[in-house]
Amino acid sequence: MVELFSSDGNVVSNNFVALNRQQAPGGRDQIIPVIPELVRHPGVAKVLNALSAKLTTVQISKLNLLVTAEKENPATVADRWLQQQGLI
Repeated sequence: MVELFSSDGNVVSNNFVALNRQQAPGGRDQIIPVIPELVRHPGVAKVLNALSAKLTTVQISKLNLLVTAEKENPATVADRWLQQQGLI
């Protein structure tokens, strides 16, 4: 057993199996956007909800792997993924 963040690229690249809540010693990663009050309005929530519907933990792991193992630029990886999902 090894403790990794569930969004760590090593999870998908090594085919690790995630433990369920009853088996896991700690909690799972939870991504929660923090929105400054200055930009908070219903349009932002709509965009974040669309993103959240498509961005799974496995997807995040694969994106993280491209950045950490393949040394791709994070902005390039994010832009490409957003375009592939039809979000931009």
